Amino acid sequence: MQGLGSTEREPSSQASDRTWASGQLAPGAAPGKSVDPAVHIGPDDPAVVAARVPIVVQGRPFEGYWVRPAAPSPVPGVVVIPDRRGLTPYFEDVGRRLARGGLAAVVVPIPSSLAGAREPEAVGDREVQQQAVLSSALEFLRAQAGVKPDRIGALGFGEGGGQAWRWAQRESRLKALVVFYGDGLPADLERLQGVAVLVIDAGRDEGGPAQAVGSVEGAAAWARIVYPHAAPGFHDDTDPERYHPEAARAAWIRAMEWLGRHLGTENA
Repeated sequence: MQGLGSTEREPSSQASDRTWASGQLAPGAAPGKSVDPAVHIGPDDPAVVAARVPIVVQGRPFEGYWVRPAAPSPVPGVVVIPDRRGLTPYFEDVGRRLARGGLAAVVVPIPSSLAGAREPEAVGDREVQQQAVLSSALEFLRAQAGVKPDRIGALGFGEGGGQAWRWAQRESRLKALVVFYGDGLPADLERLQGVAVLVIDAGRDEGGPAQAVGSVEGAAAWARIVYPHAAPGFHDDTDPERYHPEAARAAWIRAMEWLGRHLGTENA
């Protein structure tokens, strides 16, 4: 990776892009299933322990997905914030991939009841409630015996990436943030409380808000990587129309390196 504060464009082959953007499923795959079994981590993998759990937000339970390495030693934790689709099998798999990489994780979708407001006063109220969900997820992680409570990060995708940005501006206990093609990113990011920020962008995101990232004032470190021939959603191996295996694998390596470096995992 280039120096902190840089924007980097990753090389990516046009041929690979055409092959995987054709909408053809891999042999034996089905809609909603991984088209790339080499990256998929199943729920029965012996290296991870996973379960759906209630995340209590202001006395109301929301369903989340909790996963950790099977080894008992304490590890850093990551709050995973999905895009607007919520807790899909793909995002559960993302949690398991983090666990295979030596991190505990809780995947916590923002409930649909909080995602559709349009009136200004409703939007403001929705934002407060969304932040409450994320803060409750952080407290859930910090309360687990197998998690280092002072080494917590966040990983957001699409709309969840935008929510992660806004949360990081308010939450001083976050140490690292990785955003995949995040919606709703402000051009000037302040009050990041010393969190280390990595932005992973899709080069085919025409006019997307993630393109507007400028200064990341207050961040402990920041970097941006662009995958030129990939479209938003390129990491989702259950979506054959968008999945770009070359970009997905390279981006995941970068994300895990970033989280490992700034959260302090043995696998970094």
